[in-house]
Amino acid sequence: MIQGDYKIKVLLERNYRLAAVLFQNGVDIFKCMELSIEDACKRVRLDPGKLLLRINFTLTAPDKPAQPDFQQFNCGHIILYLIHTHHAHSRVTLPMIHYHIKKNEQLFGGEFPHLMMLNSFFDKFRSDFMYHLRQEEEIIFPYIHQLEEAVADKGNQKLLELPDLSILSLNARHMTDNEDIEDISRLTNHFRYDETDPLPFRILMFELEDLYNNLREHSQVEELVLFHKAEALEKEASARMHKLLGLN
Repeated sequence: MIQGDYKIKVLLERNYRLAAVLFQNGVDIFKCMELSIEDACKRVRLDPGKLLLRINFTLTAPDKPAQPDFQQFNCGHIILYLIHTHHAHSRVTLPMIHYHIKKNEQLFGGEFPHLMMLNSFFDKFRSDFMYHLRQEEEIIFPYIHQLEEAVADKGNQKLLELPDLSILSLNARHMTDNEDIEDISRLTNHFRYDETDPLPFRILMFELEDLYNNLREHSQVEELVLFHKAEALEKEASARMHKLLGLN
């Protein structure tokens, strides 16, 4: 059980994931690395008890929870999962990683010159990906919801109200996102670090690899499960529409 006199630096050496817990609670690891948890909390006027609860919970939680069997889910349930896990994760971690890249470049850019290019690339990637999340939540996911409702509806009203969209065209953006995250992997030599590297740099490489894995999982759930289910719904909706209009 971690106590308040534990040093931030020792804490992070024990588990890199705790950098995200500190960031989410307003503790800047670059300013508080040599402080104890209690002293860091005093600096940001944070209740140390609450932070210690989060820290100890993270240390006892599994690194990667078991993934559900998405084939057993309908589209609506998959969408809820994606929004509350992958989308929520991205909205928290992207600003944190961007900040950590900037600070690492300022402190260790001479030792790791690729940080300058990474900083520039990640700035655009973050902006593009946040736009992509909004597109999913405002266009793609609502369309899939409409498809599911139209197919389930015994009448034809919801079928007639479907927008003129297709999953094939909406999925095109994923290819660009997949290429971008692979570029980040290449820019960092696939997130390589040595145990002798500065702690903030090691944390950054860990965070980037975690983001990489999260986004790949997000993409696979969408492309291999959700969009396949949505394509099947589209085919069923199209067949019903042709029958309704007497086109068969």
